[in-house]
Amino acid sequence: MKNFNDANRLTQGFTLIELLVALFLGAVLIFGAIQVFDSSREGARVQNAMASIQDGGRVAMELISRDIRRADSSGCLADKSRIQNILDASTANYLDDVHPFFNLGATAGESGVTGVESALGDVITDFNPLTAVSTDLDVIDGTSILRVVGAAPACDGINALDNSSLDEDDPLRLRSACEIPEGTVLLVADCQRADIFVKTNPAGAGLVIEHAATAAGGFANTQPTFSKTYKYDAQILVPFVREYFVAQGSNGNNSLYRRDSGRVQELVTNVVDFQVIYGQDSNDNGAADIFAGTFADMSTVVSVRASLTVRSEQAIIREPGDVDSRPIIRNYTSTNGIRNRVVASSVGG
Repeated sequence: MKNFNDANRLTQGFTLIELLVALFLGAVLIFGAIQVFDSSREGARVQNAMASIQDGGRVAMELISRDIRRADSSGCLADKSRIQNILDASTANYLDDVHPFFNLGATAGESGVTGVESALGDVITDFNPLTAVSTDLDVIDGTSILRVVGAAPACDGINALDNSSLDEDDPLRLRSACEIPEGTVLLVADCQRADIFVKTNPAGAGLVIEHAATAAGGFANTQPTFSKTYKYDAQILVPFVREYFVAQGSNGNNSLYRRDSGRVQELVTNVVDFQVIYGQDSNDNGAADIFAGTFADMSTVVSVRASLTVRSEQAIIREPGDVDSRPIIRNYTSTNGIRNRVVASSVGG
């Protein structure tokens, strides 16, 4: 039988000191867990912000680089004065500063790459072809504007013609099927001539591209006749005029935009800066040897260096000694040669 002291020992509670020690140890454990959780959450925020910055920066630089490489391109046609533009300039979607493309090679100063070295009060207009409404965007002062004029393949893979056209009025026929929407502005070109026109038959024809003197997609051809009969050595391209610039974005911070043949698209948010430097080939050997923000004769430019600085939307990192948190900032730079000019210079040399 247990005595009184044993029973008393079994029924007594914690002392105040023991309870305080237990509470202290529990608080330490909980505080440590909270610290680990906060650190993990902060690390996840930083990783997500870095991923967002990298995704936006890389995609933008890839688009810019691709356009620069295609600048001044019109297939194998070197003489832009041999491009005929049969688009009707009076139609609603025809923009004077966009759809002349190479301007038949007659406009002084027109080049595959141009731009503004440091914007000051510049405005880019967004034109909506569905509503015919224009909206002006104010370019951020001090940033660059890059304007690229070129042409890209209309289809993946082979986009060359067969040999079926008999005269200048005949529809064009591709060697392999490619669904090009009605109302698409196209460039048909070989090494001797080129024509800019709008496709007037609907998608679904696959191989056939018609160019009647009718309206299609807000454009129209003034005539159904090309400057020559295009055969198997011709290609179908999509000419483009694209401008990259920085303006206020949808989230209130600055964003990088691209205007593609009149329509503006927001590419990357939270942009700090966008700068462009051109490389001039003064020796005509295909290599850039002089670099500047602009040149009087931009036709001698053979490379373009674009630099894009992007930040995280929120201030989320703090270095030792910092009073306040600051955003993550990353710079992306890419230098690309203008293929059409580098090859021409090399061949000429």
